[in-house]
Amino acid sequence: MPHGLAVRADRADRRQLDVRLLGDPAHGLGVDLGEPHVEARVIAGVLFGALYSPLTASLVPALIARAEQNDFQNLLALAYADEASGDNMSVGMQLSVLCSEDATRVTPQDVDRQSAGTVFGLHLLRGQLKACELWPRGMIDDTYFDPVTSDVPALVLSGDLDPVTPPDWGDSVAQHLKNARHITVPATGHGVIGTPCGQELIRHFIERGSAGDLDAGCVSRVRRPPFFLTPSGAP
Repeated sequence: MPHGLAVRADRADRRQLDVRLLGDPAHGLGVDLGEPHVEARVIAGVLFGALYSPLTASLVPALIARAEQNDFQNLLALAYADEASGDNMSVGMQLSVLCSEDATRVTPQDVDRQSAGTVFGLHLLRGQLKACELWPRGMIDDTYFDPVTSDVPALVLSGDLDPVTPPDWGDSVAQHLKNARHITVPATGHGVIGTPCGQELIRHFIERGSAGDLDAGCVSRVRRPPFFLTPSGAP
């Protein structure tokens, strides 16, 4: 490997990976940068982030296959696939909301029960809960969690591959909205609103002012990207 990341997995301790960063002599970086450690939670976070989009998720099988050969370079590079979105996300605001609304409703017993026997275990939750031990949070009234009820026309959209807000949640919301229609878009991850079909549905909904007779034909035309099995792409 001429440059980049040369990664060696320590199979004796699956909680930690040994990563050796090598300089690129062609770019004046012919220096051994040492062997920092990448924790398993980093890999879990990369894989979880990839599941937000079917396009990046299609890369996961090939990247895991390479990782099985102790080549983690491309898997770690995937962490930067959505780097630009960080400009649109305030971590402080995110913690203020999650620590007030979510973390207070999760008990250690809940965490142990839900993570038992899983591959990722606590890796995806431990950091957030730890941060919430220190982060200031507001007081939430008990009625805050009561479902919203309304007869205003509403369009509820879900992606069937969404790793964080599954379609069941859309069903739960729609059942309390008298004039709502819940549409689950296949082969779609988090953020249906950003997909061509989602934008088409929203445009028609706004133009009609109703979701009841909405033309949802685009849903049947959505296809999941094929998995990459080689560096050349799908077969």
